[in-house]
This record gives sequence, structure tokens and C-alpha cells, in this order.
Amino acid sequence: KSEIFGKKTMKTIEKPSAITTPAFCRQRLTKGTNFLDVPQIRNAFGAFEYNLSSIPAIPFIDEEIERAIKLNQFLVLHTPITMKAMHDQFDNKLGDGKLFYNVDWYSAEPFYTTETTSLEWKLVGCGLVPDSTGLNYVAETQALADYVSNQVYADMEMPAEYQEAIDELKAEKVVLEKLINGDKWKEGGERVSKLKFNQLFRGRAVENIYNTVAYHKTNGEYLLPAQYARSRSHSSLGTLVRSGYAGSVGMRVYGVNDPRNSSDGVGVWFSRSGVVKKS
Repeated sequence: KSEIFGKKTMKTIEKPSAITTPAFCRQRLTKGTNFLDVPQIRNAFGAFEYNLSSIPAIPFIDEEIERAIKLNQFLVLHTPITMKAMHDQFDNKLGDGKLFYNVDWYSAEPFYTTETTSLEWKLVGCGLVPDSTGLNYVAETQALADYVSNQVYADMEMPAEYQEAIDELKAEKVVLEKLINGDKWKEGGERVSKLKFNQLFRGRAVENIYNTVAYHKTNGEYLLPAQYARSRSHSSLGTLVRSGYAGSVGMRVYGVNDPRNSSDGVGVWFSRSGVVKKS
């Protein structure tokens, strides 16, 4: 079937096949728990348009899937939607409670109205990266890089694109620390969010919300029930957007923190789309 996301109109086309779901993922991951495939996403978000050519191949090799299982990550298919569309489609409801706690302050913000998820597969952690709380934005990014180097790719060959991103962070780190801790903190925060490493491994606000919704609608559990994840999205004031404390009263979304701020309840959430490896 071909369906338009969030609408009931339908037209017949090809049905997804095992081509989009590698055998190894079917064997090692469990649909409905740590493998959120087409059926789970349709159940979570409703209809969306797809065909065999539009759904990308899962870009992770067997060893990466095995490591993801050990690190308590889940594989999820992302489809295009905005935070506002989720709010409107679900009438601001999630499970037996609310989706968002209160959208008043950001109802006209671009990260809410226009920032859109992409059609792609992601590996996502079930909690914040270890040792990433209580840090400023640059230090959070370094903690994320250490996690990727020392845990995600421990005893494994890291793709060149990832190593290049880590090298860029290393080269820029001192300058970025000075920027975020001075009068040019807005510029610094923007530059940190645009680092290749954050583009590869830190989610935008809409992606973090999407992951929370997809996981709860599939597993009935809230991710980050007592913590916030700082995203790479910015408010119109230039501050960074964070979300979390998911629960029946609704997820809380804040954008009043600048990149130099740190808090024991705020950290970084691992989220990667992968590097497609050609055979």
C-alpha cells in the first residue's frame, strides 16, 4: 500500500519485502522491542507513504548490530514528520497521558513547526550517554565522542567519516570552549551543533521526540523519564533545545539554556543514522 502520513487516503503499490529488513536484523533484534520496523512505525504514527525504493537499506553491518544490542540500543525507522504534526495528529495525547506538557512558549518556533525528521534508519540509546550529564555543550560532545570510540567501536574498525568527525572536534575544542564561555556563546553554540560529529551522533529536537513516541507506542515505556537530552536544535533566541522528563503529564521541552550551562539532569542522547558501507 502507498499511504500519506497521517491521512486515510490510500492507493495500491508494492508492499515492503525482506529486502528492507536484512536477515541478521530479523534474527538478532526483536520486532516490537528493540526493532521498530515498518509495522511498528505505522502502528505508532499512522499511515505514511512508502515503496521498495524509498525505504533505505539498513546501513549497519552485523558487528554494529551486535554491539548495539550489548549497549542497549534500538533500531528505529524514521519517517518525515514535525513536532507540531505529532501534537495535532495525536491531539497532544500519548498513552494514557499527554504528549507535550505545554507548547505555549514554542508553538511558533521553527524547531516545532517546520523541523522535520528524515526517512532513515537510526540506532538510538535507551538512555543518556554514560558520564554525559553535568557538562557544558562542548564537554557533552566530547563525552559522546569518547562513548563512540571506547564503547560503540571498541575493538572494531571505525569508519573513516566518524574518525574525521572526531579529529575535527579535537582540533576545534579549545576555540569552541572559549566561545561558549564568553560573549559569543550564541556563535559558539551554533558552531558546536554544526560539528560533523554532532550532526552524525546527536539528534535534533524533533528526532528525540520521535524516538520517545515510537518507543512508548511500541513498548509502553517512557524514555528519559527523569532526565533531559540536549539536542542540536536552537530556539529563535539562539539557545539550545532540550527535552525529556517524559511521563503522563507530557514531555517537557525547554530552550532557555545556553551552551555553557550544565546540570546533573541534562546530557546527550546517542542517535546515529550510520555510514552506508558498499560491498
